Amino acid sequence: MKLGGWPRIGVVLSVLWIIGFWAWAFLTHNPRWGSFIEAVDIKFLVLLTLVVLALFWILGAVIFWTIRWIWRGFAGSGKP
Repeated sequence: MKLGGWPRIGVVLSVLWIIGFWAWAFLTHNPRWGSFIEAVDIKFLVLLTLVVLALFWILGAVIFWTIRWIWRGFAGSGKP
């Protein structure tokens, strides 16, 4: 399966989100509260990662569909 430009960008951003979120979660440390990972259940972090990722994909699809819908409306407006 060959991906076009926008799906490739989406895949790269998804991977960066997962890596960045987990790096932030493991490196964040507040001396007063302790480690972020110790305070939050690991299953919750996995669920949070996947839910946010799914929401961004859905939001991206809705925005993409809306822009294409608007663009198609302007395509036939060249008539006098």
